[in-house]
Amino acid sequence: MEKAEISRLINSFDAIKAYFNTTKLYMPQIAKLVYFIEEIVPLLNMIHDGLNQSANMIPTATEKLNKVTSATELASTKVMDIVDIVINKLNTMSTSADEIDKILDKGPDVKSIKEKTTVIHSEIGSCQDDLFLIMNAFQFQDITTQQINSIASIIGTVHKKLAALLKGFDDGVIELSAGRIAAFDPNAEFNFSRSAKAQLVADDYIKMEKQGIDIEKKAAELESSHSQKIDKNEEKISSVVFGDDTILGEDGQPDINSIMNQLNSKDAKSKE
Repeated sequence: MEKAEISRLINSFDAIKAYFNTTKLYMPQIAKLVYFIEEIVPLLNMIHDGLNQSANMIPTATEKLNKVTSATELASTKVMDIVDIVINKLNTMSTSADEIDKILDKGPDVKSIKEKTTVIHSEIGSCQDDLFLIMNAFQFQDITTQQINSIASIIGTVHKKLAALLKGFDDGVIELSAGRIAAFDPNAEFNFSRSAKAQLVADDYIKMEKQGIDIEKKAAELESSHSQKIDKNEEKISSVVFGDDTILGEDGQPDINSIMNQLNSKDAKSKE
């Protein structure tokens, strides 16, 4: 072996030694990089899922805000229309009052005065109904409050998810403010006609109270009457089913057709 070849062989061994030394030096960093990648992949998956959920919640919040806007606009328009109607009716009453004054100046005309006062009373009653409609229209505030609370809940959920994701990149503790928890119906919507029916029920309740009717006593009497009617029907059925003249079917059980015939027969006799 020549001297030059021996020299090249020694250089090759030196290069191999240097390679192993370099590998030994950087292997821990490479291992740490592999471990980091293994740990970051689940975190990236969690971020992906969290962003997808947040992306699905945001359109829902937008839709609910649109419903709040629509409900507010509907109620506001209704109130303004009713106010215009009430103003026109008040103008009619003012005109009738002026005509009454003119009639009184000329001389007492009972028939004309009666006609004008009838018009005034009619318009007053109509104005009262319109004012109740205004009160009813303002019930939209409860519905819109529930919608806004639902939106706040969605935003809070998104906030918590984003905070949980950020914890993977920061060792510090992220504090979430504990907001006011309010009960709400996420599907609540303003329905003017349904709200009007509820307002009519409330108005009837107030009228009965003003007439001195004991509502609780009246309700108890109706419930008692209903219970007595049920008891009588049960006694009637029992007497038919377990009486001596009961007709049994092939299975040994009371025949339903015979029971109905006997009930109808007894009802007809009682009416006679």
